[in-house]
Amino acid sequence: MPLLVFGDLLSQEELSPAQKEYADIILHSSRALLQLINDILDFSKIEAGKFELDFTECSVRGVLKDIEMLFRSQIQKKGLVFEILTSSDMPETICTDSTRLSQCLI
Repeated sequence: MPLLVFGDLLSQEELSPAQKEYADIILHSSRALLQLINDILDFSKIEAGKFELDFTECSVRGVLKDIEMLFRSQIQKKGLVFEILTSSDMPETICTDSTRLSQCLI
């Protein structure tokens, strides 16, 4: 996906903080679009009975941060407030399929 490549190249340049944030949003949005395509393919696998989960250690806060970044510009444009509330006893990592967790939360 060329957008991912160019976004990655752009993020490696010397950028102002605002430009860096925009480049990060481009990268994250590109990955989200790629994930959407993969989700559609996964749906086909479910229908065919060939879907498998990929359990790995992942950061819950990282998953939540990625979701927040995905929706940040839309939230700001609409003047909404979006808060991620976590518990102090929430584990740093969990063993799950992080892609499926993101899909459920989105």
